[in-house]
Amino acid sequence: MTDKKPPVKQVRTEAQKRADKRYYATVTRKVLNFNAAEQDLLAFVQQLPNFSQWVKDKIRNELENS
Repeated sequence: MTDKKPPVKQVRTEAQKRADKRYYATVTRKVLNFNAAEQDLLAFVQQLPNFSQWVKDKIRNELENS
């Protein structure tokens, strides 16, 4: 049994909260889910250094080739 400590909750300043609000107002987030039968896909994306950029590159490539 390992003695893992729970993650420390960081306290955000009011300025950080305002900056977060401005940032999230300008972005759209998409969630990707993997079910138990797709563990190979999950393992692949977890080894990517920048999954978000990889997806954007694939979409741009697809748009250029269509």
